[in-house]
Amino acid sequence: MAASAASLSWEDIRLFAALIAQEGKYRSLAEASRVLGVDASTLSRRLARLEESLETPLFLRSTRGLVACPAAEELAPVATEMLRAANRFGRAPMVGDAVEGEVRIACPPGLAESFLAPLLPRLLSLHPGLRIILDSRTEVVDLAAREADLALRTIKPEKGPLRRLRVRRTVSSIFVAPSRIPLKPLRKLADIPWVGWPAGTPFVGARWLEKAAPEVVPILRTSQFSAQLAAARAGAGAILAPDAYAPVWGLVPLPLAAALLKKLPAFPVDELWLVVPEGLAEVPRVALVHRFLVDVFRGDLPHLVSTKP
Repeated sequence: MAASAASLSWEDIRLFAALIAQEGKYRSLAEASRVLGVDASTLSRRLARLEESLETPLFLRSTRGLVACPAAEELAPVATEMLRAANRFGRAPMVGDAVEGEVRIACPPGLAESFLAPLLPRLLSLHPGLRIILDSRTEVVDLAAREADLALRTIKPEKGPLRRLRVRRTVSSIFVAPSRIPLKPLRKLADIPWVGWPAGTPFVGARWLEKAAPEVVPILRTSQFSAQLAAARAGAGAILAPDAYAPVWGLVPLPLAAALLKKLPAFPVDELWLVVPEGLAEVPRVALVHRFLVDVFRGDLPHLVSTKP
C-alpha cells in the first residue's frame, strides 16, 4: 500500500476521514452521502479513486453497513491528524493576506440577528478587504442566478449544481425568561401565557404547539422570530425555539412535569444547511467565508455569542 503524494487528492482523504470516523453507522454510501452533503455518485467515485491510488480496498459493504478494512483502520489516525493540521493551517494568520471583495450571504432573519451579525465582525477584523452583504429576506434566493454567493437554509436544497453541507442539527424546547419560571414543574401548557406564530403558519414550530395544545391561544403572535424571542425575554410568555437561541436571548428551559412530558409530541428538530454554487466554491473570498460559517455553526454557539441584555 504505497502512493505518491501527487496521486492523492486532499478531497478524497477528507471524505475518507469522515467515513472512518462514523464507520459502521452508515448503512450504505447513499446514506453517507446524504449526511456528508456530497452527491452519492461523487462519494463513490472519490472513494474508488482513493482505493485505486492506494492499491487496496478501504471499506466493505455488508449488512452492518460500511465496515473498515485493515488498511482503513491503519490509515485512520493519519487522516485524522492531516485534518487537524489542515484546520490549524486554515486558521493561521497569513502574512500579506489579500482576500478581498464582496460576499453576499442569504439566511433567515433569526439567524442573521442572533448569530451572524454578532459574529461576522470577527472575520472582517482579520480581513479588512472583505465586505459582507447579509441578505436576511424570508424569501428563498436563487443561487443559480447568483442572487447570493452563500446561503444558510433550514431545508436541504435538492436541485441544481450546488454544494450542500449540513452544519447543524438542533432540537427545539420550551423556554421562558428567568422571571417566568414557575414554583413547580408545569402540568399543562395552557397554564402559562405563550408567544407564537400567526395562526396557520406552516413552520414546524407553529404546527407543534397547535398539535400539543390546541386550546392555547398565544397572547402575542408575530411573523418575526426575533420579535418572538425579544417578547419572551421580556417575560411575555413561553416560546418554542431551537436550543441554540436560548442562551443568546437570556432564556431558560421551562420545567415540565413528567406526566406532561409523556403526553407531548416529539419536539421539532431543525437542520441547518450551508449551500454554495459549484462555480463559486473555490473563489478565495467565498471559500474563506464558507470555512468561517462551518466553524461557527459546528462550534458551540452559546459561548461564541454574548448574551443579549
